[in-house]
Amino acid sequence: MSMFDKWHDRGMVARGVVGGSKAMMFPLSRQWWNRRQEMRRLWRADALALIQSDERNAYYSAQRLAARSRALGDRQEFYHWAKVAAEVARRSSVAEMDLAVVEAVAAEELSRRR
Repeated sequence: MSMFDKWHDRGMVARGVVGGSKAMMFPLSRQWWNRRQEMRRLWRADALALIQSDERNAYYSAQRLAARSRALGDRQEFYHWAKVAAEVARRSSVAEMDLAVVEAVAAEELSRRR
């Protein structure tokens, strides 16, 4: 049972709603929640893949991919890789995260694409 289902069931009981189709009450909320969970799973999976391939440079790799997407004007990919970089930062205590290196990586990717 997802967190949404638990929250939804709790709200139904608190309001005293009896009967009816709970699935039809909040279809947009459920779709949004499911999509959000799927995106988080993708971020987590990509972060773990980067960490497993090269943990020390995983954060820089994610930032490089984010900068490349930004240079290409792909907003969704940029957002994805920025979130992957944040997930790497959360999950790895070994990954290096020097802002000067990140800025150099971003500048390199931007200059390469122009």
